[in-house]
Amino acid sequence: MGYQLAHLNYQPLSQGENVDKWHHDTLQVGYIMFVTDIKAVDGGELQYFPGTRDKMAELHTAGNKIPPERAVAPPIPGVSYAVLMQGNYVVHQACALKSQGERITFVNGYSFNDPTIHDFTAVKQLRMAVPLVIVNAGYARQMVYAAPNICKPVSTPRTTAT
Repeated sequence: MGYQLAHLNYQPLSQGENVDKWHHDTLQVGYIMFVTDIKAVDGGELQYFPGTRDKMAELHTAGNKIPPERAVAPPIPGVSYAVLMQGNYVVHQACALKSQGERITFVNGYSFNDPTIHDFTAVKQLRMAVPLVIVNAGYARQMVYAAPNICKPVSTPRTTAT
């Protein structure tokens, strides 16, 4: 959806507070590009859970947290490096800064234009975080754009003999 294409994530004002909680994205593919050098701050790592969304939900429902040894933090060489992921499948989080510093990422999200691939846009999840008028308008535009690829003719047009 258009308004979901790009945004910046800043660290919270409170030190020790995660940038975001464990989650999976609302779009099919996303990337996280580091605008600031993650190696210049203490903390702020991007972590992912090498398990399924269902396994994560199981842990959450049981009141369990992800064991620290199960969280993986990919090495980020520096500014302008990015991580590309199948966002709606990869459970991930941005950890808290442990000391004063700056952590900024640029996040972009995409949906496939191939009509044979299911649209995973998590509209219900978006409606909890974004004003309804914005989500509904954005999703309607996305569906109008996708309609010619999704809809097939009901019948073959008749031709008249000349």
